[in-house]
Amino acid sequence: TGRYLRSPLRVEPTIGQRHTQAAISAFPWIFGVHISASPLGDPKLVGSCHPALNPPSITDRIGVYIDIDIVTKKGTPVDKLGVVSEVVIIQEKELGEALTGFERRNRYAVRDPAGNKLYTAVETGNSWIGRQFLKANRPFTVELSDPSDTDVASSVLRVERPFRWYFHEVSVTDTSGRLLGSLRREFSLLHRIYSATTPSGDKSYSLLGRLLRPWTFEIRKHGQPGGMIRKKWSGVFREALTDADTFSLEFDPSMNVDEKAFFLGAVFLIDFVHFEC
Repeated sequence: TGRYLRSPLRVEPTIGQRHTQAAISAFPWIFGVHISASPLGDPKLVGSCHPALNPPSITDRIGVYIDIDIVTKKGTPVDKLGVVSEVVIIQEKELGEALTGFERRNRYAVRDPAGNKLYTAVETGNSWIGRQFLKANRPFTVELSDPSDTDVASSVLRVERPFRWYFHEVSVTDTSGRLLGSLRREFSLLHRIYSATTPSGDKSYSLLGRLLRPWTFEIRKHGQPGGMIRKKWSGVFREALTDADTFSLEFDPSMNVDEKAFFLGAVFLIDFVHFEC
């Protein structure tokens, strides 16, 4: 992926500019650009500026066309999920919230099984009053960002939940705003059932929380097990004094990156609906 920019420049043949042009021409890979130059009056690109192939001529006044190809060598931040079979989502709670009882915006750390931090997730999009009165039923937006990439201006994933009393739902979009899918709770007297819908309308996936397994949600594809969301024991202190939760998300080997990202977003809805006080 990358940007392509072509811009005509007028360059005076000063000593500094001669040195700069010679350095870029001789070592283009250092500057990360590909440059083509042509004399003024010839709008057609001559070719590479590498001195061995096409040494640039310096006249009193020359016209230079610069072709800049900026290539992103690494994949998108979501691609991290493609190489892991499981992630751990840890809710980060402050002691002040536990002592005062006032609801603050939720924060989470998403880590791989080795403990490496993949993403930071932060709740946004609601008011202080809404958090205190609506509690776990409050609408929210959770933004996931990549802590290792300071150049990422927008979120890696966005999880949005509207206000619902029972038929809770979320939509998950990627950094470009592309919808990855939506999750909606279905009516059931005994079990906790959620249907997943892709942008194309496919409903192959679902979540099933059995009555006698309150901390486990099966990811099912065409009715067959295809992954798991589990709430993990956080320790006596955290379980007794806070509502900070820890989840493991196990991916089915057949899942692609978009499906993994979607179910990562689904974990936040499961936390709010079933484990948030």
